[in-house]
Amino acid sequence: MSLQRTGLNGPFFYGPAGVTATTRTMNVSEVVLTLGKRTVEWLRRGQQWVATKPVASEASLDFKVWDLTGSGIVANLLDSYLRDRRIALFATTELSGNGLDADFYVVQMDRDEGNENLVQYTVKAVPTDEQRVPVWREHTAVITTTAGPTTTTLSP
Repeated sequence: MSLQRTGLNGPFFYGPAGVTATTRTMNVSEVVLTLGKRTVEWLRRGQQWVATKPVASEASLDFKVWDLTGSGIVANLLDSYLRDRRIALFATTELSGNGLDADFYVVQMDRDEGNENLVQYTVKAVPTDEQRVPVWREHTAVITTTAGPTTTTLSP
């Protein structure tokens, strides 16, 4: 399997599964998207080189999120994790605004209380194509501020 790791330091959005995530959160850091391909290999009769063909795509989205008062992302991630429900996530690059727009399953959440009164989760999510196909797209919508110091909403 070949892997490509991409750091995503641009806007990070979350929301209900089935549609593009539209709620922006500011308390996410160290976002890394790992893309990979599963391949099959075979050796054709009379050939010396192994033939390889990609057969499936896979990815994981790893990030840290601070549990801040007034931020809904932790509650949404915990609900997704504990109930095996999909959540829409859209993490973008800082320069171009591109990112993987998909529904994800949260498969790991590690809680860390290293600093007094500060809780941080390390999250791992994997995309699914059950309801919609993951797509790499550009973030092009207008962002408007909503209530709360750490949340903005993406307007279509």
